[in-house]
Amino acid sequence: MPKVTITDHLPFPPAAVWRQVTDLENYGWRSDIGLIEVRQGGRTFIEYTRDGFPTKFTVTAFAPCRWYAFDMVNANFTGRWEGLFAPDEGGTRIEFTEEVTPHNPLLRLAAGVYLRRQQRRYIADLRRSLEEKG
Repeated sequence: MPKVTITDHLPFPPAAVWRQVTDLENYGWRSDIGLIEVRQGGRTFIEYTRDGFPTKFTVTAFAPCRWYAFDMVNANFTGRWEGLFAPDEGGTRIEFTEEVTPHNPLLRLAAGVYLRRQQRRYIADLRRSLEEKG
């Protein structure tokens, strides 16, 4: 089961970073997402890539400005994502961990590379969006 953890420092308050990450209604800052359908008051949601490929998410932890986690499943994998947020030198230290089990054993070799690339893209999008907001 490939697992990738990425950490970074964002020069923005934890509340601002938290709001951006957990606001499922305002996802336009994400370069990889075409649509998010929010269900059950945000306890579950479905993200669609720009090509329309769906992934279902079920929130498993929601501790404001500290911890956000969910299980995820799509046609290619099942997995878990966890985000930790902490005040850090006038900004926020983020630690995002993603772990997946590909349904096709041949995809296990590429899954780690894919996860690392996706995490970097997500953080770059997040940073850019926060910078634009000021």
